[in-house]
Amino acid sequence: MAREAAEIVLDPWTCVPKKNEKYAKEAVELKMNNRAGTSLSPDFKRFPNVEVLWVNNNRLQSFTHLDTNFRIQHVYVQDNCLVSLTGLHALKFLRTLLAAGNQLRNLQKQIDVLCKFAFLTKLDLSGNPCSEEPDYRLRVLYHLPQLELHDRQAVKDSELTQASLVVPNLDEVSKPKPQWDPKPQGLLKNMSPAEVDCFTEARAIRVRMKKEEQEAYDREFRGGARAPKSAEGDWGPMNKTAAAVREARLHRSEHELTHLTEWEKVEVTKWIAENCEATLDTSNLKALMDTTSSTSDLGIGKRLDATTVSLEEGIGGEILLAGEEMADVFKLAGEDGVDNEVAAQWLVNQRWAFEDEETLDMQIKDFFQRSQEG
Repeated sequence: MAREAAEIVLDPWTCVPKKNEKYAKEAVELKMNNRAGTSLSPDFKRFPNVEVLWVNNNRLQSFTHLDTNFRIQHVYVQDNCLVSLTGLHALKFLRTLLAAGNQLRNLQKQIDVLCKFAFLTKLDLSGNPCSEEPDYRLRVLYHLPQLELHDRQAVKDSELTQASLVVPNLDEVSKPKPQWDPKPQGLLKNMSPAEVDCFTEARAIRVRMKKEEQEAYDREFRGGARAPKSAEGDWGPMNKTAAAVREARLHRSEHELTHLTEWEKVEVTKWIAENCEATLDTSNLKALMDTTSSTSDLGIGKRLDATTVSLEEGIGGEILLAGEEMADVFKLAGEDGVDNEVAAQWLVNQRWAFEDEETLDMQIKDFFQRSQEG
């Protein structure tokens, strides 16, 4: 009876005004923090469009009943009792996971789960036993090179390079050496001398080929240059794959670096709706461009790249409206004014640049403090 009394289920229905399907399907953010909850309700399947989940400061030991909530992108689960992340396997679009202050152990086991999240850019595992393992940060960055923030610190290219050079050698050292299992002497006795010579030579060839492959692999990751080709061509599929993986880990696409993600577009649109007039004239639009290209209040770590648009010169104002009709935001603003929704749609599709590292660090600290207070 005491155990049953201690069980507290986090029910998503408490986050909507009315308990009906309409409100459940429209819910995109659920806040269930500071409730001493020990498990998640099976009714999460009734909330298919949730994107943000706040369950920090509870007593969760694992994630359950999230198999149908694949749209969740941001999970805040700090200060719980988590021992496993396997319950998140269905969240294929996961971008943010803040899981500091839990009981996650065995770093490699957690990495095996996290590697499945190709869109994960913000991760916090500080305060877990796994974060105290040797070379913790390098190992995480090696297996998750797409991260932008790790444990409230911005990821630098130099760290990714160091991880790509160090971690493969660590993994190689930690592997158990294979034990040679010699063939029974009885078989060798029944072979002719020519057969014994053939088997001996075949074994020597296998050992030599394995050694050559290992040397090529070491050159690939230690020297940064591709291994020399043999008479037959390249060193084989293994090294081609290793080179492709290394190149993909160290280089992000230009589009991701110069444009907003879908989540960032939503945040900027909300900011414009809350801080701008319903209809913008030319002066309002210019003030909006100046603000988004200079302020860090947007909270996304990026600013509008003002070098690609100019109201004075009429550059970069084109937008595709509903019905496939092209329009010019600058011209609309100068005539009857432009609706702030149209202005937001135009602005979020322009080129954006990352904040400098000092500003990013300040935003990360502020973001972490607000998540702790929430």
